[in-house]
Amino acid sequence: MADFNNYGYSQTMGPLLRAEVERQLLFDLENYYKFEGPLRFDWSESCIEGKHANYLDGSLDNYSGISILNEKMELVADGWMDFILTDKLIIYWEFIDLYTGNVSVKGKDEPGIPTHIWNRLTTQEQARLKQQRLEYYQ
Repeated sequence: MADFNNYGYSQTMGPLLRAEVERQLLFDLENYYKFEGPLRFDWSESCIEGKHANYLDGSLDNYSGISILNEKMELVADGWMDFILTDKLIIYWEFIDLYTGNVSVKGKDEPGIPTHIWNRLTTQEQARLKQQRLEYYQ
């Protein structure tokens, strides 16, 4: 059962940071599947997976255990987020599983910076992150 009042290990994100993270994750979600209607995040099972940064009104980690539910309270996605922080913050799904009805829809099951995120980076950012991306896509 969803628990929208329990932020799990993501409790260190303030309201501004959480709103920005959720906005970007929903935007990134559209690269994998377009869900109809409003969606809600359940962070109650979130777990810290490594990377850490301070931004806006809180701190951010790459979290796993993020669930997204539709207005009928049905699970439509769950996954693990990652981020790039340069002069701007870019949030994306590191892994994501998608569900429509009782059917699993292909999400993202390979780690690394996806092409649609990579293409948004400047040449300088790509140069700095190139080795990290190559490690995932070799």
